[in-house]
Amino acid sequence: MNQNTSSIPNTVRLPFEIIDHILSFASRRALFNCLVTCKAYSDLAKSHLWRHLETAIPLFDLLGPTNYTALVGCPKVSWNFNRKPLASQWETFAHYARLVKTIAPNASTDPDSWLIKGTTDRIWPEAECESYMALHRDWQRNGHRDLQRDMPFDPSISVGALQTLHSIPIEFAGDQVLRSIPNLTPNLEHLDFVFVDVKATSPWAFVPFLGPKLRSLSLRFRVGGIDTAPVAACMIGSFRALARALSFPQSTIESLRTLEIRTVRSGAFPFRSSEVDAAFLELLSHCSTVRELHYTPRLIQHDAFLSTIQNHLPNLASLSVCIDDPSNLASFASRLALVRPEIEELHLSHQCGRPTALSTLKSLLAFRNLRSLSLFEAPSCIFDSSTSAPQMWVLTPDLLAQLSAAWPNLRRLSLKPNESVDVTSFAAFRDEKLFGELEELTIALKADRLYHNGAVVQQVDEKVIRPLRSLKMLSMRTPPEYGGLPPAMWVLFLRYLGPSGMKIFNNGNRQI
Repeated sequence: MNQNTSSIPNTVRLPFEIIDHILSFASRRALFNCLVTCKAYSDLAKSHLWRHLETAIPLFDLLGPTNYTALVGCPKVSWNFNRKPLASQWETFAHYARLVKTIAPNASTDPDSWLIKGTTDRIWPEAECESYMALHRDWQRNGHRDLQRDMPFDPSISVGALQTLHSIPIEFAGDQVLRSIPNLTPNLEHLDFVFVDVKATSPWAFVPFLGPKLRSLSLRFRVGGIDTAPVAACMIGSFRALARALSFPQSTIESLRTLEIRTVRSGAFPFRSSEVDAAFLELLSHCSTVRELHYTPRLIQHDAFLSTIQNHLPNLASLSVCIDDPSNLASFASRLALVRPEIEELHLSHQCGRPTALSTLKSLLAFRNLRSLSLFEAPSCIFDSSTSAPQMWVLTPDLLAQLSAAWPNLRRLSLKPNESVDVTSFAAFRDEKLFGELEELTIALKADRLYHNGAVVQQVDEKVIRPLRSLKMLSMRTPPEYGGLPPAMWVLFLRYLGPSGMKIFNNGNRQI
């Protein structure tokens, strides 16, 4: 873009590259103001505005108007192009598609938000939305089952629209189909693809965005209700599509470093977990360049997973995984340490509502390079009523001394087990030599003891709090039924903490 240097107004006596760098920090509102300043600034602003897109819809809008189709008797709704895009529209599309480096929801959006939009989903036009609602009301009056619960308010991209984009046959029956798909965004570095309506969105709808510069890929699948069969089918299809795209001899995807698979609202009942695991493990066998792996669906095939990352992921440095049963957590961690002891970031979670064994922490002592560790219970609708009531974790000075010696470089520690942590565990932090590099501490506290036992609250005194002053962030989680920590607790924190730059949060809300 250096050819535009002479176009910058003379009133700004800065090199073009400096102005371009300054605008990279500008807000979207400021960039929109630049659009109407002059042509030079408008071109610069456009390049920055197109670098990050929350969805792919702005790109598709360059190819012409679309229409919506609702199939009678079926909740599937999709959109398609009114006509085949013109050559001039393809030229405009190609120009702006080259500028796109990220397609992902806004960073401030909760990654598990139920209201998140699909990457290829359009917002309902008011007229079509009212028409579709009227159609549902007619179905209900005629005695049909209530489909409103499953009605997608945002139509997903149709297979026909994908066919228009790809100029290929509709069938997805072999490698030849994927091999023919052109890359729509050649400079894309990060793709966060969200499947909202898995019944309408093709499992391979994300493939056209894969390109030679892609470094980070996230696939998110929204789970709604008890029937997760469509979600499982979509996940299996997506994993197979990505595996094929990565395994082609002429594949240009050589720089993928981060792979994330997430199920939004994963608390739904499990379905076909073994089949999903098998497809995921097959995908991992083609991901030799991946350094960060995040997998939030519950993992069933532990041994096969460990064998896969040992044989096919030689550069793995960061791992997030959800185990189906907490009783297997300690053994899984011990075997993982034998396979990949050099891991630097480890986030382990479990479902089933059973107690998280405190011994799990000791099974992690073999990871000597840890910089970030998270151990927590994942949201789940699966509970085992046969288990006894969970007991609180007590972090003794001896236990913390062992952990500190094993993890000298630890910067972030998050402990949110099923049992919660006894508030008296803060006393174990009196030793200022513990965790010399620790900057962020997240801990789940037993709130009822804070409320009903004044003696316990008083133990959070000067000797306990002051060693924590080196932290940049202290986050505490308490059960929502208690409404957070009592005001007296925060008074003690303010009194004994003294001058500090620490940020303190309770249940995600900043308190100090």
